[in-house]
Amino acid sequence: MDPGAWAAYQLGGAGDFRAMRETLARLEARGSAEARAWCLTLRALSWHAGLDFGALPRIGEVSRLAQGPGEVRFAACLSCALAARASLLAFDPRALESWLDVHARSLGGAAIPAEATLWHEALGAWLRLMTGDLAGLGDAARALAASAADEKLAPLVVHSTALRAMAALAAGDMEAATSLARRASRMARTEALPQEEYLANVVLARLRRLQARPAMAARILGALLRVAPSSWHPWIAWELLLSAGPGAAGPTMGSRSPSEAAVAGLGDLLAAAQAGERERFARAASTCRARLGSWSFLGAELEAVLVAIDPDADVIGANPAVAAWCRGESAAVPAGLDGLGRHELLAEAGDPSVGFVVARPGRPARRVLALGALLAGEREARTAIEQARRRPGRNETAIAALALAGQAGLPKADLFRAVYGFAYSAPLHQGVLDVLLHRARAQLAAPGDLSRDEDRLRLQVRRFLLVADPRCARATDDQVLRVLAQKGAGTAKDAAQALQIPLRTAQAAIQSLVSDGVCILERHGRRVEYRVEDSTFCEPTKY
Repeated sequence: MDPGAWAAYQLGGAGDFRAMRETLARLEARGSAEARAWCLTLRALSWHAGLDFGALPRIGEVSRLAQGPGEVRFAACLSCALAARASLLAFDPRALESWLDVHARSLGGAAIPAEATLWHEALGAWLRLMTGDLAGLGDAARALAASAADEKLAPLVVHSTALRAMAALAAGDMEAATSLARRASRMARTEALPQEEYLANVVLARLRRLQARPAMAARILGALLRVAPSSWHPWIAWELLLSAGPGAAGPTMGSRSPSEAAVAGLGDLLAAAQAGERERFARAASTCRARLGSWSFLGAELEAVLVAIDPDADVIGANPAVAAWCRGESAAVPAGLDGLGRHELLAEAGDPSVGFVVARPGRPARRVLALGALLAGEREARTAIEQARRRPGRNETAIAALALAGQAGLPKADLFRAVYGFAYSAPLHQGVLDVLLHRARAQLAAPGDLSRDEDRLRLQVRRFLLVADPRCARATDDQVLRVLAQKGAGTAKDAAQALQIPLRTAQAAIQSLVSDGVCILERHGRRVEYRVEDSTFCEPTKY
């Protein structure tokens, strides 16, 4: 093994490329097969760091080196691993499979260092994850991490820990995923490994989003977007768009790779949904689907987004949690979609409404995230969204609950519990219910009629109806967290004014966030501010 090339490879993995140009010049002057293989590897490593020492290798170049001596094949394996990681970031499963095949051929013959085999196993596990082959994946990632630790290969230890977190997320084990993502982020920072730090923190941000903390996810992703090389931007932008909605990832990127095209399509479809542009939305959705291809990992997420924001999407066969929310069987917004509950028309009201109920004659009513409400295509939709800025209350809750109940309607007791949150008692609450129904009828006016059949209440929809469903609104502490995250830091008064809530309510929410370790208190003389603080994530600097 060439000691100078190996040293340059290790230093580059830690973000130190000061000796790279000199090392490449020396290797090019040698011209041997081993030197050529190391040149391919070091250029690929530089490409990942966003430097101009060369491009990724071509698969034919590496294939020709796969049958050489052990020293040549080891460098070829490292080239394959770096090219395969680039294919992963490009959302290109065919390229990833091709590189794994060449990598496997390079492993044959005389023994080479274990690092080559372990990288092949790690990237093969990523291919399984992204294509939906999850059986035994968590165990495989755990064994990989143990082997990497035995070999004292810090980058692989961090990488496999992040992979384990992703496998746990895919399996629905949020507790294990949280522990592993936090561990990967801290290890990457401790070891000062830039590429692994980007990976670990993208996984951590994904976890925060799936934990219904989109503001925290957006903070992590925004910091990464400022320092990570361009190869990481598509995946970061994908997560950022789902955490903060259209425009969050900045200008639309190019579409040279499948990942760039997929993210451009996602950004376009979210923007089209917010504007109510149905044809543009459909084109962007088609583009995004095509570019994701067999990446079932992200493809399933895209389908969940489309069902949740498109009023015309069929919920039959959809993700069960999304379908239950759309049908009104659950008020909890499906995991990871909270960030799409915003609409620009609601910005001045602190975005109180996450979900709307769309009801049309002859069709079952369903919920839709605020971002897609205008896709219903009715002129009244814009008016309904603007009306939601006055903070929907019990009237809207009653109308939404009855619309979702359909022709079957709801017993009085069930409607009362849906609106007020506790059990109905006729002697105590009949008058309250009568007033509620009177106000709901007045608000409905032309779109529908409320009728009562003994103990059951029904809503007959005569024309298009769009109403905010307050049951889907974010918890107050989540709304406060978003305000503080947007400002970077702020006071309880800032949050109260932005959300139009009482100061005491904002103070209580902030105290809860401080207790959970999400915010920290900072004193500036007599002024007290609160800053969003992820207990794991530390903003990286440019390597």
